[in-house]
Amino acid sequence: MRFPIGDSYVISIHKEGERFVIMFAIATVILFFMNSVLCTISFFLTLCCIGFFRDPEKMIPKQSGIILAPGDGKVTKVAIVEAPAEIKSLAGQEMLKVSIFLSVFDIHVSRVPVGGKIIETNYIPGKFISAELEKSSAENERNAIVIQTENNDKIGCVQIAGLIARRIVSEAKDGMEYNIGDRYGIIRFGSRMDIYMPTKYIVNVVEGQITVGGETIIAKI
Repeated sequence: MRFPIGDSYVISIHKEGERFVIMFAIATVILFFMNSVLCTISFFLTLCCIGFFRDPEKMIPKQSGIILAPGDGKVTKVAIVEAPAEIKSLAGQEMLKVSIFLSVFDIHVSRVPVGGKIIETNYIPGKFISAELEKSSAENERNAIVIQTENNDKIGCVQIAGLIARRIVSEAKDGMEYNIGDRYGIIRFGSRMDIYMPTKYIVNVVEGQITVGGETIIAKI
């Protein structure tokens, strides 16, 4: 779904948000003839949905040996950790981990951090504590994928639900191939993304830094 703004700018909406935008837009039209206060509230909610589900095109870097931020947000963790057991193809390995917190004001479309083939997908049910907390990586509902690059590096990417987020959408399936920066899902209403990579990569971000999904280089060889 696209909304033209002026002569040259268009706001694109992710398909997961289309029904919410349409629902509130219809309610706004109906309430226009019934109640001005409720109409104003409904119009505001329509704008909020458009803002939350916006899905702009990105200027995706194409150089080799890089890992991109899979989402827009703030880097909350950069550390060397042991990969969690739930990601079977990485379990027990010492890896670099970068965590990105996505607030309700960020773009929530998930993009693959590297190009390659999906070799593992794993959904883990869990809690809905604040995704800004480090323990959300192990306790919250989440969906993990592992991508094997053309250089045979295995990169883990985990979508994590948050306090408000209650739905993780991932279109990635075992055997599918993606180009770097391709869309593969969305997390609704506040969330977190964890990226696991081999320790040979050099981290290119620091805690507190703001990332742009599909554009910010978070690590490189």
